[in-house]
Amino acid sequence: MTIKKGQFNSSLFHCDFGLCCKAIICPCLVVNSTQARLDKSKNGLRTGTVALGELSGRYNWIWMQPLSKFVTFTPMMVNNIMPTINAIGSILTSIMLFKQRKEIKEKYGIPMASPAVEFLTVWFCSLCVIVQHELQTRPPKTIVQPIAAQPM
Repeated sequence: MTIKKGQFNSSLFHCDFGLCCKAIICPCLVVNSTQARLDKSKNGLRTGTVALGELSGRYNWIWMQPLSKFVTFTPMMVNNIMPTINAIGSILTSIMLFKQRKEIKEKYGIPMASPAVEFLTVWFCSLCVIVQHELQTRPPKTIVQPIAAQPM
């Protein structure tokens, strides 16, 4: 596969089965490894926010467990609180992935589309974006070719 300068080395909908499964099950790990490769000097605070956003959408009960010690939740209260928590988590996730996408595009010389297009891409295709970012920042695989034995 030839990689043209100024383009991602994989399309948005490229499917690496193992990586896709990892991104679906625990996207925070994939985002964290991508961010670690982008800039090793940062402390991971941004990726922690992404992880928080991802978890808020998938594991609602984590938010309710500590609060249930102090407040008795009625079904009506839970129905009103959960959409708000999910919305906040989704917005935080999209903002953090948008910033990571911008950083990747600057580092690899990939031109940015309009901010609205980039944000909508992150919003509607977040798992595909996570996989694309990871594939872009991974070091290239080296192919080792065996040397033929020398005649005696």
